[in-house]
Amino acid sequence: MTISNASRQRIRQRANFLCEYCHSSEEASASLFTFDHLIPQSLGGADDEDSTLNMNDDRHDDGSIQRARRLWIRGGWHPPPNDPQRLSS
Repeated sequence: MTISNASRQRIRQRANFLCEYCHSSEEASASLFTFDHLIPQSLGGADDEDSTLNMNDDRHDDGSIQRARRLWIRGGWHPPPNDPQRLSS
């Protein structure tokens, strides 16, 4: 992912320096946060600020996001109706 330093700062500010999944504080984290795409680039997702989330990688690298997405799928909340993968199925 190629995101400029200025874009990184704007994304972090937009998120109020919180993880946009669990809302943990970046300031209280022992490591730097990373970024995640709302729609993966492999599915045509953009590499811009509107489609990128601030994320606590230490907390979510254990598969918790994937498990949460499975629950969202069962609940009918994910993928969104306009998801490219859903439209091609």
